[in-house]
Amino acid sequence: MIVKGLTVGLLQENCYIFGCSRTRCAVIIDPGDNARAILRVVDQQGLKIDRIINTHAHFDHVMAVAAIKAATDAPFYLHKADLPVLHELPERARLWLDMEIEPLDDPDGYLNHGDRIAVGDEEIEVRFTP
Repeated sequence: MIVKGLTVGLLQENCYIFGCSRTRCAVIIDPGDNARAILRVVDQQGLKIDRIINTHAHFDHVMAVAAIKAATDAPFYLHKADLPVLHELPERARLWLDMEIEPLDDPDGYLNHGDRIAVGDEEIEVRFTP
């Protein structure tokens, strides 16, 4: 099992890369910012990103989603209850960081409590904790 943590962005958000040491398949959890730094760790570890998973959609947790998605072609997953928060991304970034950022597309799929996500030989279980 591979677990790498990075602290990213102005608000020092925690991003994680979780992967399988045998297959080199991995997911990125909460890519909040600094896509280049996140992708550097992915490259250094020789990983292939299968999914982008977000625990929630606060702006400091999703600002690198579009760049990571463009670089890896990995689909983006989020719980459906967080869509209103995701849709507020440009406004929240403007208010908190005085930054203009583009809105994010809706997720490619949705996470549900109890889902099990295979990551190579490893597995992640989704737990809904509103």
